[in-house]
Amino acid sequence: MKIGKIAFYVSVLVLAVVVWRTQVSYTNRPQIYGELISDLSSLQEKQLAAFLQMNQLLISLSTALLGALGFLLVNTHKAGSSARQLSPAFASAVFVGLSIYYGYHAYQDVVIMLQLPYPTFNLNGNLIVWDRNAHFYSFLLGVFFFADFALQRLTTEDGRE
Repeated sequence: MKIGKIAFYVSVLVLAVVVWRTQVSYTNRPQIYGELISDLSSLQEKQLAAFLQMNQLLISLSTALLGALGFLLVNTHKAGSSARQLSPAFASAVFVGLSIYYGYHAYQDVVIMLQLPYPTFNLNGNLIVWDRNAHFYSFLLGVFFFADFALQRLTTEDGRE
């Protein structure tokens, strides 16, 4: 039991370091935020609104997925569940947590872009595109692992629901 706990904490620490190093490497790259602006045009305002709405949607869906995962873990607890049976739930939680993190980071990138001493606007800059893609694809992986865990939990031993 203690070895499993130590392995869990080590894996969480390794994941945190990998995410941190990835962010540092992308943050230290030269960033092209776009042309200097004084005010957003109507098209840029619509682009920004669409970006923020998509970001909010993915964060809301990620939060709901974490809630559903917790519900399944609590209400379908099977005696003698092994670490192998619970690994899809752990993977889902990790990827959904990463999705929330990258969504927040993408939002921060937009705020920084608009608050620079010389405000710019470009939602296709390297850092924003990286965060946006990581936000979506980590959510997608979280959904995949959640579906695997849910199917495993909601089926009986003979394969029927």
